[in-house]
Amino acid sequence: MVNAALLVIVMAVIIALLISAKRKKSTPSSSLAIQDNHAPMTEYYICESSEIPPIEIKITSTKDIEKTWTLPVIDNVLIGRADNSDICLNDITVSREQCKIAVVEGELAIVHTGTTNKTILNGNNVTKAVAINTGDTIKIGRETLQIDYIKIPVQTLQETPPHPTVSGNSTASIF
Repeated sequence: MVNAALLVIVMAVIIALLISAKRKKSTPSSSLAIQDNHAPMTEYYICESSEIPPIEIKITSTKDIEKTWTLPVIDNVLIGRADNSDICLNDITVSREQCKIAVVEGELAIVHTGTTNKTILNGNNVTKAVAINTGDTIKIGRETLQIDYIKIPVQTLQETPPHPTVSGNSTASIF
């Protein structure tokens, strides 16, 4: 009975977190506010370890499907022509540090770094942080990249709360 109650509580917390994340997205609170032009298609999965792994993204070139990057997004993923880019594109129409994929309010967004060359997401010029989702296309120079998937881990409770204990005339609460 305690396990069923715990499961209900965990599910309620997860739903509340997802609703809260949606509300935060609709009410920007930082300079990197997300402009969300489409329904999210992000995959959330339960993480049962004590440490939550980073968000993971898989991106493929539409010109050459052999060019595929599967990367953890800890802070951000730099896309550009520079050798130190996480996704390095050998194209003179791409700036050295063209754009980055960053975690903004718990979701992934593409951020143009202010270079002369344009960053285009699904046909729209990126001028501020814009939420990205599975299936989106990013055009940078002559290269077009497709987001194959985004995986965001969600942590669950690890331990079962202790059972109430009776000590004298009082009962200790499990909360």
